[in-house]
Amino acid sequence: MTLLLDLPLELVWEVIGFLDPISLITLSQTCRCLRYVIQPNRGHFVQRLLALELLPEYGGIVPKFRSRDNELVPSWDSPEWDRNLYACGGCMKLRHHMHFDNHSILRLKWRKPPLDSLEARKLTDWGPPSESRRHVVGFSRRRTMPDEDLEYARRLYHGVANGEVLDRGTLLRIDMEDMKLFDLVAEGAEREVCGRHRHQRRCHDCRLQLGYFSRPTDQHGTADAPIVRSRMRAFPDFLERYFPGLFAPLSPKRTPRNFRVWHVRRTISLALYMAFCVGCKTWQEFASFRKYSGDVNYKPLDQDPDWPVLCCYCSLRTIGRESFTAELACKVTHLVELLMAKFLYQLTFGWKVFGEGVHGEDMYIHELATTKGEDIVPEFSHAPMIPYINTLEGIELVDAIEARGGPLKLRASMKRFRLFVDRVPEVKEHLESWVGVWFEDYDLNEGAYFRLDGIKTRIKTDPSFLVDYLLARQPYRFKAGRIP
Repeated sequence: MTLLLDLPLELVWEVIGFLDPISLITLSQTCRCLRYVIQPNRGHFVQRLLALELLPEYGGIVPKFRSRDNELVPSWDSPEWDRNLYACGGCMKLRHHMHFDNHSILRLKWRKPPLDSLEARKLTDWGPPSESRRHVVGFSRRRTMPDEDLEYARRLYHGVANGEVLDRGTLLRIDMEDMKLFDLVAEGAEREVCGRHRHQRRCHDCRLQLGYFSRPTDQHGTADAPIVRSRMRAFPDFLERYFPGLFAPLSPKRTPRNFRVWHVRRTISLALYMAFCVGCKTWQEFASFRKYSGDVNYKPLDQDPDWPVLCCYCSLRTIGRESFTAELACKVTHLVELLMAKFLYQLTFGWKVFGEGVHGEDMYIHELATTKGEDIVPEFSHAPMIPYINTLEGIELVDAIEARGGPLKLRASMKRFRLFVDRVPEVKEHLESWVGVWFEDYDLNEGAYFRLDGIKTRIKTDPSFLVDYLLARQPYRFKAGRIP
């Protein structure tokens, strides 16, 4: 340190000009003399914070996002995102990524730049006093690229990402047969322009203080208690979405496929939301407000006009543990009954089709069974069909079917039907489409139904474990990171 301070002041300026943002602040904190020489301002501390978010030990991963097809590596479902932090230029904190909207994470100018990019490797923009800048050679070297080259790289990236190639102002539409080649071009352009405006990134708290949510935008909620759409995640069921880690989900091999139009999947894609609690003045995941739904297309406040409400922790303090436990148990039980209605729908699907004979192939199976004297349709298959959209009507039909034997009686009918299929091999050729899925996953749907029935019984017997889970795990709060 003595050797550095023994140098002429102009040479000290020259040395400082080649430091990275983290080293600049570190050097300014070594002694009073260097603190006086450097005099770091707010912008320098913001640059240091932006550099820290790219370090794995502080900011976590640097995801790769491809705009052409919105591919994100790693995906939102990866556990690597659990400790991924981003810098906020307003409150100057490293905060959990859930405290930022999707645009702040994925847009080209705000997302984390690749580690080999110009933005990640740039030096500090510190400079000596204005009257002496012309004497410092290093200060003039710190511009990474001319403005026209930056603009060209930006337009090139967006052009390739949208299926276009830009050649110095000439826009040419071409057929991209080799997508990998164009992805490499886009990655090269991204390394030059990505993340150059990260200092403008703001977390939800800062945007709320700036009055952003009082503007006519597309977010839900109110100006004082906004609700912001967050990540799209894949969940095995709705219980895992609202109570992550509480109820052990079924393994992929034991998870039945969901009956949906156009596709059959074993998971459901649901959007997460961040909402502001007017009680504790914190942002939490929307599940904390106990607005549970079994509909994949549910959006907050589309069906709940009584917003705002208190989060689960504020409600617990306000109404007491006993009342809160009863309220929570009632809402979770209702959610479980909605899910039971869905699986009972999938259990009764094939029987209803056989009973009505609405499809040609299914009608053939029914007639073939009748010819051979087989009774493959339970007596209550002609009851009103349980709707797939989980409503109160579906829950009432669940109770009606359970009162007449329920899944246990359906199991006996399925046993007879399987024996019939074994005796008549040509039946398998006609088990196609949804009926084939119903037949193949029948045992899985039955297991999922009885699992939910066990959860319902557990909640009825001792609902206090739900409150203990919320207090111990606090699954809806996301802590900010520490700054070294």
